[in-house]
Amino acid sequence: MLAYTLEDLSSTLVDLHPPAIMDVLQAEVLLAYYFFSNNRTVEGVYHMDAASAIVLASRLHQIRSARYAAVAGGTASRYQLAPPVDAIDEGQRINAFWMTFILDRNWSLALGRTPVLTDDEPRGTEIDTPWPRCIETYEIDPLPEGVRNLRTVQTFLYDPIFSNDAHNPLAMHSKATALYSAAARIAAQSLAAALAAANVLGRMNIGSIVHVDPIIGFLLASVARILKRALVSLRQNAAAHGSNEENNLLVSLAHIRFAFETWGQRNAYIRSQQAALADVFQGL
Repeated sequence: MLAYTLEDLSSTLVDLHPPAIMDVLQAEVLLAYYFFSNNRTVEGVYHMDAASAIVLASRLHQIRSARYAAVAGGTASRYQLAPPVDAIDEGQRINAFWMTFILDRNWSLALGRTPVLTDDEPRGTEIDTPWPRCIETYEIDPLPEGVRNLRTVQTFLYDPIFSNDAHNPLAMHSKATALYSAAARIAAQSLAAALAAANVLGRMNIGSIVHVDPIIGFLLASVARILKRALVSLRQNAAAHGSNEENNLLVSLAHIRFAFETWGQRNAYIRSQQAALADVFQGL
């Protein structure tokens, strides 16, 4: 089935027409997640970048943008989508953009590469598309005709009076991705952030969670390394042996190891991250 899918996708991309763009984009996103979940990183990156390229070429990052207007007589791109036929069609495009944004930002960070959807005006990747909504909401309460949007992610991150009015799961996932991407460098050095992340695991019923985004393997590995460095540093002080601080670090690392052991049974990428942490868990 996978071979047939890849073959059909390749033939479609050779002569891609606007009516097929959304279907191809969805296929690229699903394939990227499939390959990442099975620890086939090179293939995952290929399909992730293909999805991001389609988003930019189709200007899905500029839906309802306040900064651009259609130019009469402009040259049509092969990726230029026709105006949406209704509110649901527009909503599907908005949601497709944010699904690709989540994929691109999270996995680019995990793999140590620059994301394609950089939200950078000089590069033409600025994100003005409004936050996603549940599909049924687009039908019940469509976006008003004249509404325009600007700097969606930048406003969320840096505007102190930002109104957080999108609370559906996809919107919250998108915002969490934006926050994580912006805070990654700082959080990577923060013991407090690492302990907080591990404490969340301690409050979860890990065994009851069947479907896990494989990116969690990268996140847990980052947290585990921070905690282990703190533990090694603490143990250099003999007086700290058996202290509450040491016990907290050990408990947090135990939560992470249990999460790896549980979720790694179902996901090859998470399992590979666990294997790479053998030195971290050794001697605990």
